[in-house]
Amino acid sequence: AELRQKLPDRRFWLFTKFATQLAWEPRYQQQDVLVFGSESQGLPERLRVENPAGCVKFPMREEVRSLNLASTANAAIYEVVRQLGGLPD
Repeated sequence: AELRQKLPDRRFWLFTKFATQLAWEPRYQQQDVLVFGSESQGLPERLRVENPAGCVKFPMREEVRSLNLASTANAAIYEVVRQLGGLPD
């Protein structure tokens, strides 16, 4: 809630294994905020419930508890940069 108060006009994308939307489906925009939870506990349920449309995930096998946080953040940032045209042709 505090972050939303400080950044009221931003869209928040919550990376969670409980999402139904894949991480490359949204059309990211400049100023979007990417939010990641810890590897062991993920994001608090309260955040996911408050913003279900902003929840996204990378696909993974059911038997996998979580993806490495650094790898997930790297893949997410790469996708945002790709969509915003920041990669060379």
